Amino acid sequence: MVRIIRLTERDLTRIVRRVIKENDAPERYNIYEAPTATPPPKPGVTANSTTMVQATFNCRYNNVVAVATVSGSITKLPTGVFKPSDYISVMVGNKLIARFALNTSDLVYYFDKNSSSAEGVEGMNMYILKGKKPQTVISEVVAQISKGTGSNLRLSNNVINAFNKIPSGVMLSAKTPMPKALKPFISTMPNVSLYRTLDPETNAIVKTELWLGISQYSYTKNANGDLRTTLRGSTNLLAPFSGNAAMKSAVEDYDMDNKKMRTILDGLWATLEPNLA
Repeated sequence: MVRIIRLTERDLTRIVRRVIKENDAPERYNIYEAPTATPPPKPGVTANSTTMVQATFNCRYNNVVAVATVSGSITKLPTGVFKPSDYISVMVGNKLIARFALNTSDLVYYFDKNSSSAEGVEGMNMYILKGKKPQTVISEVVAQISKGTGSNLRLSNNVINAFNKIPSGVMLSAKTPMPKALKPFISTMPNVSLYRTLDPETNAIVKTELWLGISQYSYTKNANGDLRTTLRGSTNLLAPFSGNAAMKSAVEDYDMDNKKMRTILDGLWATLEPNLA
């Protein structure tokens, strides 16, 4: 009696595999296997997407010229909401010099109490060079994050004021030999210098000072072009020489207007100003 067994395609494939294995000659066969369908991906949670917002300013930090980087971020959440960064940092190289934390109640970035303060910023050995000032750059980063997140973010006035106290400017100078009229100075301070400081952002004149050798003997001018000592803005042009009798006697003409000294200083100023560079 012949027994008939019905074989499925899977049974035939299994039999052929066994034959191939026993004869060790798989290259003689070409077995077709139906492709396994790949199931559609299950709906899942999309990861956050973060975009960095950065800007820089030029400075001299600890007597080394450097570029400081201000960094923040915008994060897109799975819900489609754009979230501002919790912190904005200011770095010089790998060193964090200031950090600001976002207060979510008023949407203002304040000094992060755990890492920085206004006093710390004001006390840094930093000088701002030509280009945008740090308070400008930080405000611009906050504005970009605000625009990208649709939030009304602001930078604390305390932060702006602290960075505004850091010395800044582009320095121009010119010098000339001490005139014979100031003979008592010549042996110890042979040169007269005119120094001018320009705003690093606008190039507007911040101040101009005429130094007879050192800052102890220096002068500036008011809005009307009248000479003043840098020592409390005194109109007595001989005030810096209270402890230098020889210098005082050399230029003093015993009148209230210091005409002789004013003529000397005005002449030096006019000589040096065209040579500022």
